[in-house]
Amino acid sequence: MPTENGSEDVPHFDVALLGIGPDGHCASLFPEHPGVYEEDASVIGVRNAPKPPPTRISLTFRGLDAAREVWFIVAGDSNAQAVAMALGGAGRVQVPSAGPRGHQRTLWLVDRAAASQPPRNLHTPPAGRHPPGWVRITASRSRLGRLQADLPLARSVAGSS
Repeated sequence: MPTENGSEDVPHFDVALLGIGPDGHCASLFPEHPGVYEEDASVIGVRNAPKPPPTRISLTFRGLDAAREVWFIVAGDSNAQAVAMALGGAGRVQVPSAGPRGHQRTLWLVDRAAASQPPRNLHTPPAGRHPPGWVRITASRSRLGRLQADLPLARSVAGSS
């Protein structure tokens, strides 16, 4: 049965929940590693991963992009630069966490330490690849500060402005 994006071979997820590493990797998609170049498959085998275990499986960008929502949960100052690069417009080959985008929303939940180096300009993906969106940063007194990149559906689909 076809998924929302019309492809039968791509799994459908309501939410893809991801973390990131200090190098900007997510899932098992590592910077400049062969998996970031895969465009046809939705799931791949990963060999020679730069961190243990060296052999694993991963969804590709194609598989992750099939999710209705993509949520990133990030903690620690060791990930601050990766968060800044991912939200600042880095390419997904160099910073894989810059790549996945949900059909309806991409949400970043980041603690204060990981949000300590916010990019000067939060990047909204180009309209050709993703729906136009907006970015909001909110701060709270709680231990978990929220950095939220919210990409709503296009007006014709969501019926909102």
